[in-house]
Amino acid sequence: MNKSPFFAKAITDKLPGRLFATKFDIESQRKVLLAFIIGYLPLFGAFYYFSGLEVMNAGVETFVPDFICFALALFAYLKPKE
Repeated sequence: MNKSPFFAKAITDKLPGRLFATKFDIESQRKVLLAFIIGYLPLFGAFYYFSGLEVMNAGVETFVPDFICFALALFAYLKPKE
C-alpha cells in the first residue's frame, strides 16, 4: 500500500464525487444505478438458494436490507431527479 501524501490526496480528491455519484450528469447516474441493479439480480438468485438450506439459517429477514437497497435503486433509476 502506498502511503505517500500525494497518493492520499489523489484518492481524497476523487473519492466524494465518484463514490456517491452525485457530481455526474443524470445519464451517468442512471448508468451507475443500472450497474447496481444488474449486480443485485444474480445475488437474489443466491439468496433464494441460501434460504432453502437449513444449514445457512437465513430467512427473508436476513435479506431485508438488500431488498430495500434494491428497491431504492430501482425507484431512483425509474424516477430520476431532474
